[in-house]
Amino acid sequence: MDRFILDLAGLANAFAALYNETTPEDCSAETLARVQALSVDASHLAKELRELVPAKVLTPSSSLGERSWITVQDTLEQIAEGKLCSMEGWCWPDVHPFWIDEHLHEILGWALGQEIPELAGRKRPVPNGGVALDRHPLSSASRPSAPYRYSVLELCAGAGGQAIGLHAAGFRHVGIVERNPEAASTLRANRPRWPVIEEDMNTIDIGRFEGVDLIAAGLPCQPYSQAGERRGSADERDLFDRALEIVQQIRPKAVMIENVVGITQVTHAVRRLNVFSTLERLGYDTDWRVIEGPVFGLGQNRRRAILVAMRRGMMHRFRWPLPPEMAPTTVGTLLKDLMGARGWTGLDEWVARADGLAPTLIGGSAKKLGMDLAQPNSRKAWLDIGVNPRSVGKQAPDPDYLGIPYLTLPMLAQLQDFPADWIFSGSRQAQFRQVANAFPPRPSRVMGLAIQRALSGEEISVKTAIEAPLFKRIDLAELNLHMREAAE
Repeated sequence: MDRFILDLAGLANAFAALYNETTPEDCSAETLARVQALSVDASHLAKELRELVPAKVLTPSSSLGERSWITVQDTLEQIAEGKLCSMEGWCWPDVHPFWIDEHLHEILGWALGQEIPELAGRKRPVPNGGVALDRHPLSSASRPSAPYRYSVLELCAGAGGQAIGLHAAGFRHVGIVERNPEAASTLRANRPRWPVIEEDMNTIDIGRFEGVDLIAAGLPCQPYSQAGERRGSADERDLFDRALEIVQQIRPKAVMIENVVGITQVTHAVRRLNVFSTLERLGYDTDWRVIEGPVFGLGQNRRRAILVAMRRGMMHRFRWPLPPEMAPTTVGTLLKDLMGARGWTGLDEWVARADGLAPTLIGGSAKKLGMDLAQPNSRKAWLDIGVNPRSVGKQAPDPDYLGIPYLTLPMLAQLQDFPADWIFSGSRQAQFRQVANAFPPRPSRVMGLAIQRALSGEEISVKTAIEAPLFKRIDLAELNLHMREAAE
């Protein structure tokens, strides 16, 4: 059995290498040889497994579900036939693009069931539970080859954090729905040409948007926030049912819903199951995961629960984005220029103290008074990085300021990854809520890229893409040069 496990680990690693090192368009002789080698190895392992495991364990009646020896046997036989994608009848190289289903690798990882030491000649040892897979494009392409070909209807858009990210990922907005007047004004002030719709999501006529590619929503988080009453679906502000009604009416190719991590807790398990079952009935495959903002370069410990649903038959093309190799962005580095804007002599000392990430910024609901940044359990964390969380400052510290400084609204917007020139409308209280409740552009962009590469079949370098500017700027000198060349 030890020999079998080592050979199975070798197959799993070879599968991972093929997945990671090829693009969907790769139909080269070298790749064909790698697929054929996988097929031969899997055939031998399938035969060995039949000899090692009692026949009664490999019968459907004894299957233990998705992770069982019968599924391992089926997976090995599928790979032996060159079928690297679970879609019926899809066999490489007849399939184009070259889709590889990572689910097959997860089953191999389950079969290993232990920490496997690095094997000679293998760069990717298989850890407990299997390794995460992601394709790394061989080309330098970072964005879709044809941006803005996919449309998105955005619900509960707020101040535009999610809209900025999806636009930067290459989506074209056909509607941006936001009922709050101040937030809608913010959207219009910054992007007058965006189709902002200042209406209530509960009453809007949604029929005109049939055929949209993506529905994206940042639904109110108060029903599931740990800082609130946690009433879930009993809270009048919960909009999951209305969102599902809109999905049923419009039938988009994909759905993305963002909310607080609290919704993933066991107390809301029934609610999640209800959402899953409704989407299943509507013909969608669904997954729900938590993504960590800092691993994508965000300067705060902001974690968001993201639901992704795709029409049945498409979810095998969606892969959750892996964290790119990025240095963490500390609060001191991120806010140094803004904090020192008025010549504060204590700036360098503060930057050294703020050598870490900020806690999750919270904004609360319209019922909340004041502009307190912290929950009781995060107050110390703010103070540890040299920030007074009890309020929001009106300006940066003056040169002789002593004590722990407050963050200003522009500093909070920078923590939330908004562009430096993004203007917020309304009172200071309204601006604070808009900033603090936003889905930051950076993780929104990452998720948009992941969804778009599933829709298009094109590979996109997430790391390269999120390092690019959120909005492309026109270089006037370059433009004038092109105009002169054209005139000549």
